Amino acid sequence: MELNEEKSYVPDQAVTDFRNVVSMMADLNEAFDMSTLVARLSKNIVDSAKQVNAKRIEIETIPAGVSELDVARVTHLTVYETEGPEFDGISYECVMPDGETIRCGITIMSLYPEDIQIQKAKWLCEMVCLYVSRAKLGSGFIDMMNRDTDTGLPNMQTFLDFGEKLFGEFKITDYCVVALNINNFKFVNQTVPFDVGTSVLIKYAHKLSGMIKEGEIVTRFGGDNFNVLLKKKNLENFLSEIKKVPVDIKDGNLRVHFELSCYAGIYMIETRTAIQTAVERASDAKNNAKKYPHHPFVYYNEEMGEKQHYSNQVRAKFGKAIDMHEFVAYYQPKVNIKTKKIIGMEALVRWETDGEVIRPDRFVGILEDSSSIIELDRSMLRQVCRDIKRWESMGIDVPCVSVNLSRRNLTTENIADEIAAVLDEYHVDHSKVEIEVTETVDNAEFNFLADFIGRMKQHGIKVSIDDFGTGYSSLNLLKSLNADVLKIDRSFIDLKEFTEQDELLVKSIIDLAKAYNMEVITEGVETEEQIAFLDRCGCENVQGYFFDMPLSKVEVTEIIRKGYYDKDIKY
Repeated sequence: MELNEEKSYVPDQAVTDFRNVVSMMADLNEAFDMSTLVARLSKNIVDSAKQVNAKRIEIETIPAGVSELDVARVTHLTVYETEGPEFDGISYECVMPDGETIRCGITIMSLYPEDIQIQKAKWLCEMVCLYVSRAKLGSGFIDMMNRDTDTGLPNMQTFLDFGEKLFGEFKITDYCVVALNINNFKFVNQTVPFDVGTSVLIKYAHKLSGMIKEGEIVTRFGGDNFNVLLKKKNLENFLSEIKKVPVDIKDGNLRVHFELSCYAGIYMIETRTAIQTAVERASDAKNNAKKYPHHPFVYYNEEMGEKQHYSNQVRAKFGKAIDMHEFVAYYQPKVNIKTKKIIGMEALVRWETDGEVIRPDRFVGILEDSSSIIELDRSMLRQVCRDIKRWESMGIDVPCVSVNLSRRNLTTENIADEIAAVLDEYHVDHSKVEIEVTETVDNAEFNFLADFIGRMKQHGIKVSIDDFGTGYSSLNLLKSLNADVLKIDRSFIDLKEFTEQDELLVKSIIDLAKAYNMEVITEGVETEEQIAFLDRCGCENVQGYFFDMPLSKVEVTEIIRKGYYDKDIKY
């Protein structure tokens, strides 16, 4: 009877308490290394160890595929030990999902341990193994949550936590932040299959990780962007290494080699700056580095900070400015230098706010970095349509008005149909509006542009290539683009004097454009010398301050009502 009672023994309070401790591990908010684990265990099993008359409790962790004889890879820890003789041993083990074995052994001091003592020792072994396995699973889970899923690098939150720790320890001023972006990584993705491109990115990330020293950290900041928290003393060597990073990939029969370069922004942390602020400043410097390919590494300065602050203000105010109709169309006439007649106008946006008229060079570039420019383009098109209808209601013969369209719009599905729909909504004749698109600088963008021009022709809406000469600058593209109007960039005429070579180049562009039935207009014309030069080259249509600056709707109304300029041109 007594024996049966012992076999059905219910664990006493000490073991129950220990099981409660184990259940706490269900909340995996804390990752334990083994030393921390031992300390935590030691606090909770002393009473249980005494109840089973234990001399020593030990834990072994054996990685999958490793022999117990491999001392270098088997972790052996003593969790509990007290003085006394050693007689009998009890052990328990469990196998983790990754194949690692966790074993707990208890040595008992009793010469002839009772059955109940043995049973309680077994429970205690089981509980210790369960505790260790949960701690390891929690640690692995948290480690996974702290890493980038593609590259295996620490993720951004881990990076920030590391920086905050340095800040709290007053060590942050020993460091700098490097924010870098791989140059033209889309070329990699266009050259090899997507999964191979991912392998290239992973290998690059691992090489970056191999460049940093102890006490430093690198993280992927989305796409092909990386942030590095680096000790200042190691910066020069690190920058030297990232100038060219060779990456070789073998995938079946495919063998590829890339020499990956990058541009980077650097912020030297001089004061106890919060890590988030340091990252933002390095990113500001990186954005500046992108603009200067011959100077790929740019250090942050206060001027950049001021520019970034201004950019943030523009973005913050944009929504309200659109709602309040603060973005207004100004119109600059296009003039035939032979007849002085106005042959068209370009709508140019101005931001009227707080009694100030802000030029587009102070905000358009900022908005082009986001989808806000698309909303602004839509707003300007609608405003131009309304103005055309007002002028027509006044009996004015309105010349064709060109409206700028950011290249960001070209990837918008059915953008040509949307433009035609807006004109139809306002009952504007399609011949009265011309869409200006800046010359493209990218193969993919060129394809979008060519498709856009073709669709606009179907709607009977002209398209002009703006700023020709600043992008591909290839005369062969004139035929491929099949646009209606070519606008020659002002850089071709913004010269102190004109040489025969200058005249030959510009004349060649004009003759070829005309051969493809394109109208030609030169922008930025300000002097009689420039007009004389263009006349010799065969360009009759110009736009620029020589005739007029961009005018408000009220000011331009009387100009287009008249239809021409009285200005004499002596050349």
